[in-house]
Amino acid sequence: ATINAASGMASGVEVVDTRTVGTTAAAAESPTARLSSTAPNGFSSWSRAVDADATTTAADLLAELDEVNAIWLWNGRRWLYYGESDGALIPGSLNFNIIGATEVLYLVGGG
Repeated sequence: ATINAASGMASGVEVVDTRTVGTTAAAAESPTARLSSTAPNGFSSWSRAVDADATTTAADLLAELDEVNAIWLWNGRRWLYYGESDGALIPGSLNFNIIGATEVLYLVGGG
């Protein structure tokens, strides 16, 4: 095979485009971007309508919410909660997965 780099001519070889396409990973979307409201002391819904594989955990979501210290989730049978106070886990808290297409949450904030 002969390749003339100056002219770009080649003989006896298959020309393949070897330019590298950027593969920079997209920045991870904050779980709060899927909430209908981030206001404390009120209902919110979490939706994965855009990305059907999107999930998060209560701990990850709570870490993104400055004024919220507990998250309640209705699982169809009962309310589950996850909360922290002064950096400590509130007794009985469960770090549940938020995986449904649309989840009903109640965000609690304050002292």
